[in-house]
Amino acid sequence: MPLADVNAISAAPGFAVPRQGCIAGAGATLGASFAGALMKHPYAILLTLFVALLIGWGTLSPPGAPGPALPLTDKQIHALAFALLVLPLGWLRPSAALWFAPLALAYGGAIELIQPSVGRSAEWGDFLADAIGIALGLLPGQLRARLG
Repeated sequence: MPLADVNAISAAPGFAVPRQGCIAGAGATLGASFAGALMKHPYAILLTLFVALLIGWGTLSPPGAPGPALPLTDKQIHALAFALLVLPLGWLRPSAALWFAPLALAYGGAIELIQPSVGRSAEWGDFLADAIGIALGLLPGQLRARLG
């Protein structure tokens, strides 16, 4: 079909022909709007990154590294840490849970895989505690979104 015919068809009332780059443009717009929404809250992003660094330091430091003793079990600390990791962005963007929860869980899994190389042991229980913490950390934002 010649280009002139396509333009004529697309000019017909109620008919639209997709143009080259529309899909990429929609994805870029969606990504830009999401990034823009998060950039309105840079402290939430910084807090999330800080918590991620603390988790990495705490879980990948050699055993017996100096640090304050906490009155919590190892599994409670894992759950609390990962709840704090997802809470800021989960509160501000509850819809982000679809991509943020798997990303946080992958981070927890990567930590468990790396731990044997620093003299620690990998445990499925830690990974499960991470997952529970992620669910608990995202819960307030999900409830806020549903209850309005």
